[in-house]
Amino acid sequence: MTNELVKVNDLKQHFPIKGGFFGRTVNHVKAVDGVTFDIKEGETVSIVGESGCGKSTTGRAILRLDEPTSGTVEFQGEDLLALNRGQMRKKRKDLQIIFQDPYASINPRQTVRQILSEAMTIQGIPKSTHNERIKELMKTVGLGAHQIDRFPHEFSGGQRQRVGIARALSVDPKMIICDEAVSALDVSIQAQVINLLKKLQRELKLTYLFISHDLGVVRHISDRVIVMYLGRIVEMGDKKSVFDNPQHPYTKSLLSAIPKPDPREKKNRIVLQGDVPSPIDPPSGCRFHTRCPFATDKCRTDDPMLRTTEDMTEDHQGACHYMEEIASGERQPSYT
Repeated sequence: MTNELVKVNDLKQHFPIKGGFFGRTVNHVKAVDGVTFDIKEGETVSIVGESGCGKSTTGRAILRLDEPTSGTVEFQGEDLLALNRGQMRKKRKDLQIIFQDPYASINPRQTVRQILSEAMTIQGIPKSTHNERIKELMKTVGLGAHQIDRFPHEFSGGQRQRVGIARALSVDPKMIICDEAVSALDVSIQAQVINLLKKLQRELKLTYLFISHDLGVVRHISDRVIVMYLGRIVEMGDKKSVFDNPQHPYTKSLLSAIPKPDPREKKNRIVLQGDVPSPIDPPSGCRFHTRCPFATDKCRTDDPMLRTTEDMTEDHQGACHYMEEIASGERQPSYT
């Protein structure tokens, strides 16, 4: 896991808001506002955060399902944002996505055979190989060859998500973006699908960008973790560092919400005050300052950059002015 497969630099995704009689752009929703990170071959990088933080939009922008406003996305050294539509379609053979909702992401009027064959046809895979390939894919994701000619409504939610996984695998991708791929499933089915994804990664040497709000799932599958808040990265690092030594107050709050298996175990829950601000008009300075118990006037005016402190590993970074003081106990929260 030494080679960079994807390198995202200062990626922005601003959606225009139209208004007035002539439908002019009056403002923008700053869904993703300058994120930079990389993904190495064979690893799983997870993006976590509350709903509306920009994690799913980041995944869609990388694939250009939504056209990014600015920035660069390099895949194997080539900037995806510089490609035309035809070139990008060919490149999607190496970059696939598993969507959140297995009910909405699959055409209900097509059989599994048609769904998988369509993906291969678009990428120019010879039709003479489709039938054998489809049978092989069904076996790979834990479904039977006898189910090939069934329609999506004849499958359970977990089985339908396996069809979605098979569709992503059908063109032999190098990287798969898993956009809340298990959040719509029952907990027992979640575990099965997660184990399947890990097995496929080992066998097929896949790279994952795993997008989720479930920190329990993220801890199980990730190599590195990126924490987003209101379109920005507030903390990133290897899984052990982020979970065992969180530095940003927002990360600490998220981790404190993870249920404990033993009810007798002491749990220091950090409850944030207020609501997430609007991405249309995000706060100045640190975007988290309106909900942060450690915020000062400096936080309201100065935007903190991602950095590493003495208590953090080399690859672990956080975007907070007071990480050292919070870690040492010199700075106490204004509320608990």
